[in-house]
Amino acid sequence: MAGTEHETKAWKQLLAMPIPKGSIYLANLLWIFILQLCTVAITVVGMCIIWFLYTSEPLPWKILILQPLFVCLSSLPMMAIQLWFSTVFSNQALPLAIGIFGSISSLFLARSRSFIIHLLPWSYPALSSQLIPGHVQWIWISLGVGLLLSVLGAFMFARREFE
Repeated sequence: MAGTEHETKAWKQLLAMPIPKGSIYLANLLWIFILQLCTVAITVVGMCIIWFLYTSEPLPWKILILQPLFVCLSSLPMMAIQLWFSTVFSNQALPLAIGIFGSISSLFLARSRSFIIHLLPWSYPALSSQLIPGHVQWIWISLGVGLLLSVLGAFMFARREFE
């Protein structure tokens, strides 16, 4: 999300505007969240099309809509972490590697029996599945952690000096 600003050294120009720095950070995070919601909509439409093409069964609307929506909501902490990493490091290889490693490991983290491992933000999307008992608590935990990380990221972004 911040690769272009780092490559073109546009942070100085962007941050010279009469807008609080934290607002710029939160606007980027909001933009990422909106794009994720668009992904949810595309996923739901695609699953509906595939469902109608291959079966005549009634559509399970509740699972079809809530499953991707819950995953989107519970990925807010990962979005905040990834945005913070991409603003801190000008080389985008490290944030990309952390994102890929976290995404791959998320399914394995959620299957662990350790509660401490479940507290890692990468396990929240898999734990928020409707097929897992107690999934609603993980959605609320992820929203709380996501909001906390977003505010901390905006605060750290506002205090940072860019080249």
